[in-house]
Order: sequence, then structure tokens, then C-alpha cells
Amino acid sequence: MTSISSQYSLYPTVLTTTTSNWTLVSALNSDHLCVVAMHATAGNHSVVLRGFSSYGAWGIWNPWFDQYEYYTIDGTYVPMGYNSSNYSYTPYMHAYNF
Repeated sequence: MTSISSQYSLYPTVLTTTTSNWTLVSALNSDHLCVVAMHATAGNHSVVLRGFSSYGAWGIWNPWFDQYEYYTIDGTYVPMGYNSSNYSYTPYMHAYNF
């Protein structure tokens, strides 16, 4: 991710773990892109954080869909049209400050 970013003079913070919600909210408030790598038994997937709500949800863009989705902060993400027994993703890595 960092090698592609550097081609566009972007130098994000890429972690091999997750960071605090406060760090992600601060990055979003500064208009920086945040990417969440997620893991499930069905495999790994990444989504882009678009924002957050005062109700405790992340707004995300999942490249699988045309519509934006939400999942609970500190919760698991189940993609639209799927159930949690098949696809229940949990964050395991963050990249932010693009």
C-alpha cells in the first residue's frame, strides 16, 4: 500500500494492527483517508472509512457495492445482503493519513 501511495506523494501511516478510534476520527476530521483491513473466516477484505456518526457507527465504502454502509464502532461488519454466519468481518489493520 505504501509503495503505490508514494507514487502519488502520499505517505500514510500503515499499521500491522489497529489503532484507536480517536486516531481514526481525528484523521477523518482532518480530511484524511482511512482504510480498514478486515478478517473473516471467509477471507480478508478492506473497506474505506467515510466518516462516523454520533450514534457510534462508522460510515464505510465497500468496493463490492454501489451503496455506502455502516457498522458499529468496535463491532463487526456484515456486508449488505449477507448474514453473520457467512461474512462477519473484524478489523485487524489500519492505514490512515493519506
